Amino acid sequence: MSLGSFSLGSLNPFAGSADPASVEDRLVIDESQSELRLVARALPPEYQPMTDVERVWVDFTPRGLIVRADAIAGALGTHSMVLHSANQARPDADGDVLYQIFAVPAAAPAGDASQSARRLSAGAFLPNARLGDIRSVTVAGTGNSRTIRLR
Repeated sequence: MSLGSFSLGSLNPFAGSADPASVEDRLVIDESQSELRLVARALPPEYQPMTDVERVWVDFTPRGLIVRADAIAGALGTHSMVLHSANQARPDADGDVLYQIFAVPAAAPAGDASQSARRLSAGAFLPNARLGDIRSVTVAGTGNSRTIRLR
């Protein structure tokens, strides 16, 4: 689990059965602050970018918020969608946090299916301590992106 975001993985009934142990965390010691911190979270190679973000919303909790997204998979059988932030969900100069959507593609696509049958969901947690500088959250696929304003 990272300090700023996490995949709901096996806790998320909508995200399939991704093995959380397959996600590699790389920890380093930051000598300037004498602390151990997460510097990178790499997705396993079977995760591929998804195309279409359908919807983005946030659920506020007493300790922060959960960014949630729905996306439409290209093929029936795609599973284990995650929201991935390459920069540990740190806001850019405009206060926007960027997540990209990834999922494990179907081993053998099962033919045509309705959008509702190909819909996947995932979420990422942002604690209250990180919300001060965040003005918006963007979830991006390779074909589109959706932004939600927090203020």
